[in-house]
Amino acid sequence: MERQGKAIEVNERALDLLTDKGFSPTYGARFLKRHIDEKVKLPITAMWKSATGFIVDAENDEIKITPTNGTATTP
Repeated sequence: MERQGKAIEVNERALDLLTDKGFSPTYGARFLKRHIDEKVKLPITAMWKSATGFIVDAENDEIKITPTNGTATTP
């Protein structure tokens, strides 16, 4: 993302929610990548041209992507 002038910030609440929803005691982290693709990657792709940064947060037990035109900071 940095090479294309984009930045992303993912806060702890979002990380916790992504790992909670993407991890299964039975199957482990097998579905984590798919969950990240659905909840983070695809929404960012849809907003890619309209923003220079993205903030990934958790709100009401859902992942929320906020596009920014400033620079988001990577934790």
